[in-house]
Amino acid sequence: MRHPVDSIAWDTINHKWPAFASDPRNLRLGLATDGFNPFGDLSSRYSCWPVILVNYNLPPLMCMAKENLMLTLLIPGPKQPGNDIDVYLEPLVEDLKELWDIGVETYDAFSKSVFNMKAILMWTINDFPAYGNLAGCATKGKFGCPICGEGISSMWLKYSRKFAYLGHRRFLAPNHPFRQKKKWFDGNKETKGKPRPLNGLEILNVLKDIENDWGKKKMGKDINNTKKKRKERDGSKKGLLLRHNLDVMNVEKNVCENIIGTMLNLKKKSKDGVNARKDLRNLNIRKELHPQEKGENMYHLPAAPYTLSKKEMDVFCSRLKKIKLPDGYSSNIGNCVSLEERKLIGLKSHYCHVLMQQLLSVALRSLLPKGPRNAIFLLCAFYNELCQRVLDRNRLEQLEENIAETLCMLERYFPPAFFTISVHLTIHLAREARLCGPVQFRWMYPFERFMKMLKGYVKNRARSEGCIAKCYLAEERMRFCSAYIKKAACIGLRSNQNDDLENGVVEEIDPYIQMHIEELKQIDRRFSTHGPRKHVISYTGYIINGHRFHTIDVGRSTQDSGVSVEADTIWQSSSTDSHTVGRQSYYGVIRDIVLLDYYFSKVPIYRCDWANPGTGIKMDDGFTLVNLHQGLRTFENDPFILESQAKQVFYSRENDESNWYVLLKAPPRGIHNMDLLEEDAYTSSKPLDVSRLKINITEKEPYSRNECEGIDVIDIP
Repeated sequence: MRHPVDSIAWDTINHKWPAFASDPRNLRLGLATDGFNPFGDLSSRYSCWPVILVNYNLPPLMCMAKENLMLTLLIPGPKQPGNDIDVYLEPLVEDLKELWDIGVETYDAFSKSVFNMKAILMWTINDFPAYGNLAGCATKGKFGCPICGEGISSMWLKYSRKFAYLGHRRFLAPNHPFRQKKKWFDGNKETKGKPRPLNGLEILNVLKDIENDWGKKKMGKDINNTKKKRKERDGSKKGLLLRHNLDVMNVEKNVCENIIGTMLNLKKKSKDGVNARKDLRNLNIRKELHPQEKGENMYHLPAAPYTLSKKEMDVFCSRLKKIKLPDGYSSNIGNCVSLEERKLIGLKSHYCHVLMQQLLSVALRSLLPKGPRNAIFLLCAFYNELCQRVLDRNRLEQLEENIAETLCMLERYFPPAFFTISVHLTIHLAREARLCGPVQFRWMYPFERFMKMLKGYVKNRARSEGCIAKCYLAEERMRFCSAYIKKAACIGLRSNQNDDLENGVVEEIDPYIQMHIEELKQIDRRFSTHGPRKHVISYTGYIINGHRFHTIDVGRSTQDSGVSVEADTIWQSSSTDSHTVGRQSYYGVIRDIVLLDYYFSKVPIYRCDWANPGTGIKMDDGFTLVNLHQGLRTFENDPFILESQAKQVFYSRENDESNWYVLLKAPPRGIHNMDLLEEDAYTSSKPLDVSRLKINITEKEPYSRNECEGIDVIDIP
């Protein structure tokens, strides 16, 4: 799946409403809304809410581009609308109902005809708090998961004073060995099956006899009557497989903050502490981790499996501080690392995304005991595969099983306080991807960038919404007029050309295509007769297919010189082994970029230094390691590769004394390559091979770390 058109949800609409699906010009829309401060600062005292529609009829590269997002409403601040958002959405809802029930006459510029265009709202896209406001679902408390509903396994923690969402063994197969384990979890066997999400018709039947007092009482009956219309609208969507999306961006960020805050014991971010340990004592589980009283309000907390020692914290922070990332992959994450305080600060959503995708696994190599470390590795691998631009439906079914097992492994090691609603929502993300397609079309990143653009329109703090609306509409008019004028000029040019032709209409060839046709005509002559010019031009950088390549330069703040190539070759593992024929991966760095001039076209090639495939590459704990010092060499007969063969990689050094670097793959930015091979499409940026991570199902692994110092804390009642 590369686009929502490949999803089960799209196919369901085609099956249920064939008349609607018969005309591909009928629109399929998604609706997103979120609050932002239009003044550009970090204060949350002012919240302005744009309501944005996205058109899924467009191809992948254009679908989520900010110029194709439609600003339909702008809900003014300074306070967020909360549950009253229905009042503001009412005009838009009426328009959408008209587009679905009746349609609107629309001019088709391609066929030069008028047709009746209809539209369907496929789903909404929001962060989790806005999910509750827009969908009218509970997003906190005992039934905090809108997908599980009353079937969720939640637990009130007496000392942490919050709900924990555990019980993920219910999502495992009935014969899974984890279901029989008592000491690892809550002291009981698990016999329940996983909860089944309610469909739209079931939700409608549950709600039809309920009378809710919507809105604020002081605002009168008008708002209450308006709010009650929500039931009618939900009824019109009862045939959809998924009505509201969980936002992978915010879920991933919250999970990342939970892990890092707990491992580094960050104040107000850690899910461990005196109260979390008292909850373990209250539940009578993991006695090795119970708090030890040392005096009045003084406690000693033994080191848990997820606790990093001070030395391990230094290694973890140092790896993140020193890593250099490819240009365009991410901002310098080292700016968020404080080596002195041993903590990460100012982590924004994209930093957490990059950490969960690749960097967290690399930074944790050889740190922590194997059990909790592998659990974190598997969780990161899940998010990495979930966020690939190309998804395999069959593989997503396996992911649904894997994430249940991974969350159970986390339950074994981490305290119940760790399992906030965001950690639990991870269990549903693979299912939603299987139903609706890649997450890039259903998360908040494009809309966050769109709202950042809207902030730039605000020049007057007293009239912020007016500035946004006025400037946005002006820019839309300018873009439309510019495109219209260009189109009209092209039509006029073709008309003038046709006037000179005796036979009237001719097929016009794109000049770009015509140029390549001429190149193809000359290709045999070019290579067989002339060859390239004797003099070449050397470059230090080259941009292709969303990657920026540079020659190796230790002074750069980014790392763009890493390169890999795959080739069919013959190799011998040792002198006693026979020769093997197959596809071999080579890893190295770019030393020079040369542009060969073949008269009719120019061909860039890279001269590289390659790691020895025999002694310079090895596998360790699921990671590929490359020796970029002793193992690096130049193949005298074949140091060059074509730029079309090159795939960009980057490296993270184990430590300052080691010659070995962990290999990481850089995904292209802003490119939706439709020509990717299927086997490469959903493995383009995986940092480790999870098949090498084995799950230990013995009960001999201790819960406390004797080699790691504990924590002395003061508990003030």
